[in-house]
Amino acid sequence: MQRFMRWPLLLAIVVSIFLRETKINKLWQMGK
Repeated sequence: MQRFMRWPLLLAIVVSIFLRETKINKLWQMGK
């Protein structure tokens, strides 16, 4: 049961990192 509880947290971390990366890329391209 604990293993399943860890997945949403891991997914949230991956999504937040992905969103941050895309945001940085957009800002970098705009500033270029």
